[in-house]
Amino acid sequence: RRIEEIATPQEAKEWFGSEEASDIKGGVKGKGRLVKWSEDFVTIGDLLGLCKFAYYRSATFEYLRRKGIEIATKLYNSITGLDISGEDMMRAGERVFNVEKAFNTREGASRKDDTVPARFFEEPLLGGGPSGGAVVDMKKFQTILDEYYEARGWDVSTGLPKSGKLRELGLEDVAMDLSKRIALKD
Repeated sequence: RRIEEIATPQEAKEWFGSEEASDIKGGVKGKGRLVKWSEDFVTIGDLLGLCKFAYYRSATFEYLRRKGIEIATKLYNSITGLDISGEDMMRAGERVFNVEKAFNTREGASRKDDTVPARFFEEPLLGGGPSGGAVVDMKKFQTILDEYYEARGWDVSTGLPKSGKLRELGLEDVAMDLSKRIALKD
């Protein structure tokens, strides 16, 4: 599915700060926040062991959010006997992405590695769909990446997690271990 088939421009503005987030080819503003939200959201299904094809397929953005967060939270609470919120579930997804980023950082990855293959910036996409023939614009890509890092609370210039963000997520041990190896901003 294309994002414009799922989220209306109004929903994109409400959730990601700009109607542009629903424009798959031309939009830039809000896309970094959309990617962050999507990663956190997708992780909920991963954490519960749910099939991505069944879990994320829906007709509208509202239903996707409801099905993906509310129903998954009810499932989790029923299984564990806990009483957590949908916000707690999204936070769990955020924690997972920060642990993954910390691991990659420890292994030497940085902003230069957060990209797509070079040919995406040069060769037109094959196919006849709405993105057929498109080439990724490097400047737009970097702008979206900046917004993504800001949404994640990571260092925009390096792409590295900030120790303060890791601590905010209850990942003090991860922050401490990573700070011993790499100079992180707070």
